[in-house]
Amino acid sequence: MELQVETWAKDGLYNSPAEKEIMAEILSCSDRIAFKMRQEAHYYKHNMVKIVYLATNEEKYRINLMFDQNVNEKMKKQFAKGIWQELKK
Repeated sequence: MELQVETWAKDGLYNSPAEKEIMAEILSCSDRIAFKMRQEAHYYKHNMVKIVYLATNEEKYRINLMFDQNVNEKMKKQFAKGIWQELKK
């Protein structure tokens, strides 16, 4: 499968093999940078939650969370909501 990358110049469309290769490399580098940024944010988020466990009582579920001491109430609710959405999938 060939990567379809098109670049535009003043006089029209240029799509030489060399340009395709350059664009693919640029996109690849950009994707790696974006991935590392998402990974760092994800790690930071997980580091705020110390323990997560699911408990059940008569067919009802409860998520129990233990947070880092620096997490405010709004963030706690956001994390709990996100974890619940993951469990429902």
